[in-house]
Amino acid sequence: MNDDIIGTDNPLSDLQRRTLDTLLDMIVPASTDGRMPSAREVGFIAWLTDISPKALPEIAEGLDEIDRIAQSTYAASMDVLSADDREAIIANLHKGQGRFLVQLTSEVISCYYQHPRVLEGLGLNAGPPFPAGNHVAPGDLSLLEPVIARGKIYRDA
Repeated sequence: MNDDIIGTDNPLSDLQRRTLDTLLDMIVPASTDGRMPSAREVGFIAWLTDISPKALPEIAEGLDEIDRIAQSTYAASMDVLSADDREAIIANLHKGQGRFLVQLTSEVISCYYQHPRVLEGLGLNAGPPFPAGNHVAPGDLSLLEPVIARGKIYRDA
């Protein structure tokens, strides 16, 4: 994943990108020991462009709204505000447009916990589960006996 999509392929304006970077650091900040990256450091825009491009217009609109609030309240863009001012904007946004924040957070978490640096920081194998394999404990297949005993409950196509 490319962490810096700047130029003609960038789906966000410079201001939207700075606002998003600020939000990403608020959603998942980097760990103090440096083991875990912040959400800004895992190539969220590239991931979103590849995996969920339909979310981009709504995210861009939400970023614009956050910056409008920052400008009208503090006469500054979100990325230069103090942490307290940023949190106040987000708290107020939750009251009126919580849907945007929920969508953004969901997309960020989906991206974040798939990134190799995050998986390695959690002590997990960052590669695919096979062929090197992640050990999967065998399950108790006797738990399926009631389902098997029920028999066929569908009709053939």
